[in-house]
Amino acid sequence: MDEAVAVPGTRRTVDPNSDLVDGLLVSRREPGEVLHDPEIIAARCVQIATESTVETVDGTTTTVEARSICVHGDTDGAVGIAQAVRRALECAGGELRPFTGGPA
Repeated sequence: MDEAVAVPGTRRTVDPNSDLVDGLLVSRREPGEVLHDPEIIAARCVQIATESTVETVDGTTTTVEARSICVHGDTDGAVGIAQAVRRALECAGGELRPFTGGPA
């Protein structure tokens, strides 16, 4: 199951995939493409949520217009990643809400 942090709208950013400079996701076939460290992923999610930016694979920073952050349930360690992302976003003042408007 995906853990989602939602604000009004449907646009979303998916992590733990790394981003290309042009804002597209790197293919899962590329070595090192999928991030696995929950703390690194959580920090990226906080940066996306608070600064609307993310570091790309080449080290530059790009603007991200995200309305939600989803963690893929098929990634190894997905539950721990989702927990780390949730903690980090809550510590940064983020409000977790489902897309339907009910309680998180």
